[in-house]
Amino acid sequence: MNRHEAVEQYAHAWARRDAAGIRASLGSCWADNGTYTDPITDPVTGVDGMVDLILDFAQRFPGAALQPTSGLDLHQHVGRFTWLMTAPSPIVADVVNYGTTLSGVDFVEFATDGRITGIVGFFG
Repeated sequence: MNRHEAVEQYAHAWARRDAAGIRASLGSCWADNGTYTDPITDPVTGVDGMVDLILDFAQRFPGAALQPTSGLDLHQHVGRFTWLMTAPSPIVADVVNYGTTLSGVDFVEFATDGRITGIVGFFG
């Protein structure tokens, strides 16, 4: 899998609302020991950790959606892309009310086979 396809599959996983669908989306793009870190969640590891995180996201922010807003900027084994979260009600995270839209940037590390080995996300 190339790195652009891996990020597309990763983004698709965030749109799913069932464990089997999330797992299917992540299955080919997420490394077994891949890690995810952002400002409001504990770090998670592996596909199972990501499945739980995405299911929790859907419960914490009902009706919210995440959408990449840029292409993947790459060099060496790392990349970055921007995203936008939209929700029908205010997005409140760590007592900060972001309104109904929240932008951010994810920094991505890739394995030599193109799978994601780590994402560190930032808001704003």
